Amino acid sequence: SLGAGAAPAAAVPAPGGVDRPRKVVLPLRVETFLPVDPSSAVVSEAFVLHVLISTDRVAENPVLKEGCQVWMSCSIQAHEDTEARALPCGDDAAAFVLGTGDRGPMESWVLKPLSGKEHDQAVADVAADGELRPAGRVVTLPVESLAGVPSAAPMPRKSASADAQPPSSRLSVPVVVRCGRDCRAVLSIRLELRSTAGASAAVPSAILGPAITAPKVSLHFRSALQVSFDESGIGSSSAAAAAIGRSSSMPRRFTLKALGLVAVDLQSLEVAEVPRGAGDGTPGATATAAEESPRPSCPVLGQIGRVAPGSLHVFALPPGRSLETASVVRVRFLRDRAVSAFFPPAAGSREGGPLVSGEPPRASQEWLVPK
Repeated sequence: SLGAGAAPAAAVPAPGGVDRPRKVVLPLRVETFLPVDPSSAVVSEAFVLHVLISTDRVAENPVLKEGCQVWMSCSIQAHEDTEARALPCGDDAAAFVLGTGDRGPMESWVLKPLSGKEHDQAVADVAADGELRPAGRVVTLPVESLAGVPSAAPMPRKSASADAQPPSSRLSVPVVVRCGRDCRAVLSIRLELRSTAGASAAVPSAILGPAITAPKVSLHFRSALQVSFDESGIGSSSAAAAAIGRSSSMPRRFTLKALGLVAVDLQSLEVAEVPRGAGDGTPGATATAAEESPRPSCPVLGQIGRVAPGSLHVFALPPGRSLETASVVRVRFLRDRAVSAFFPPAAGSREGGPLVSGEPPRASQEWLVPK
């Protein structure tokens, strides 16, 4: 999808009382690139799309020479999925840019808020000739390092001479989207060119021209897994079987079913106590995008690993649990080969290694254990 470049506009008030100029200092163009099917997003995973920003090189511009940056913001409209097969109880949809840690670039995934009020981020510095460069600790990638990115169309120009076209500058800004419930999330991404001259905590940046908006991106988040507890057991009657199955001295079986369209890799599967005062609601599935505070927990019985779409896996709660304590089964997982899926390396880039190091934040889903 392709967004149109900014066009000249009359001066209008900008945030902080700064007027926008009447002329465009540097035309920007924005596209989106989704290496993974947007309808296959998994609840609470770190789903990555790429915002491709382009400019044309220009003769040295005194306004750009004073210092300019490209700023990005994002708004999200989420619509609950009425066909959800799990009870949603997680975080709302949110967008982030990918940052780097303190020990060097690409050493870890650091999510910097992008959606919501006052969460816009500077994603690129602009040189005096219009070249785009990385800004701060926000991860950007050369567009040519990604496999499957379409070639950029030339920036519209008044001159018909092809020889007069300057080389373009183009980079990719990875954007991470997470949602803790089954929903359809529609993203609107905006770019602004801002001057850094004289800007401070007390003085807002001057906005250089009108903002441009990328074509909207629609993501469909679905629960990847579902748990059902086995009420059958040993005995002559179903009531006796259920009682034995729930005995603290006996393991209690449950089945994990893969609902999603993609394979996932289970990182952990455990049973944890629910803090006192919680767990009184209707039993069902919850999903969280962030790691929760530690709770007393122990691994379930069974082998974890790769879970293919549509597969069934049997596990058991370990014996010795108190039947009076509310508990949840909690799973943490990653999309199978997530890094290479979201960051497909072009041939020859990074000598075949990953474009980013480390693993994305783990997705999490949990279910209350029926008593």
